[in-house]
Amino acid sequence: MVTSRRSLTALRAGCGVEPLRLAPMSRAESLGLLVRHLGASALDDPAVAELARRCADLPLSLSIVAA
Repeated sequence: MVTSRRSLTALRAGCGVEPLRLAPMSRAESLGLLVRHLGASALDDPAVAELARRCADLPLSLSIVAA
């Protein structure tokens, strides 16, 4: 599995890779990811929702700041 923001056309042509486009995470999914890292009490903390917003709901960013 390779992840990228770009289409990686050369990789697709050279290796027969099939792209799979994923939809962005919803705010609820972002909060769920943060709660899994930080614990259930984080769900009621307004700072956690702000953190999700500032990370633009990007899973890698959320995982890094929650670590």
